[in-house]
Amino acid sequence: MKRRSFSATSLLACIAATAGAGPKAHRQFYELRRYLLDSADGQKALETFFKDVGIPAFNRAGIRSVGVFKELEGEGLDLYLLLPFDSLDAFASLSGRLAADTTYRTDGAAILDAGKKNAPFLRMESTLMEAFDRLPTLRVPQKKDGRIYELRQYESASFTHAQSKVEMFNSGGEIDIFLETGLDPVFFGRSLSGARLPNLTYMLSFDDMAAHDANWDAFKQHPEWNRIKALPQYKGTVSNITKTFLKATDYSQI
Repeated sequence: MKRRSFSATSLLACIAATAGAGPKAHRQFYELRRYLLDSADGQKALETFFKDVGIPAFNRAGIRSVGVFKELEGEGLDLYLLLPFDSLDAFASLSGRLAADTTYRTDGAAILDAGKKNAPFLRMESTLMEAFDRLPTLRVPQKKDGRIYELRQYESASFTHAQSKVEMFNSGGEIDIFLETGLDPVFFGRSLSGARLPNLTYMLSFDDMAAHDANWDAFKQHPEWNRIKALPQYKGTVSNITKTFLKATDYSQI
């Protein structure tokens, strides 16, 4: 059986065709990586790499505001890396820029060249997203002890339903209600590639869990939310919701 091979340029062309058209505000693209870990030692090694090698290299490559998050205590060992890009080309060229960075390759050799027996993580999952029109760029919250982040992914049964949910957030006014009720977004992204498509993902930040609960209660009681959620065009747009609570590492730039 023959397999077709596609160049990175072809892949980007396909993604660009689905990324929307028309005179819209410049929108960023986000890569969200999840590093699957099964040991505290692996987590520590990967954190040291991100802090001392990875983030400086990403910054040298032109990526600002790199986020590194871990799950709340008792939730798991996995680490989450958030990379914002100003264009699809910036995303596609990152691996080449890192490969040409001698400092990155040398200082990160213990992680980058690890073998099967000493690999710090099991696998890495990656999702590429395009920012929403209503929130086209990353918002970096103020650093605060105890701040928590809620990562939410909404899956849809079809691409039509997924697009309707994106429209509900954008022109439908749902993001505006978020902002009014203290649901402070870091980003909203429509997934272009990754697992469990079609879906969208967004991240919110809160001072603490008490603020999380209070602000979500305010959102649920908001009259405009109760109006738009009853509109027929938005019925059944979400088929599954996954929520993950995170905290930023002390060296995270988000």
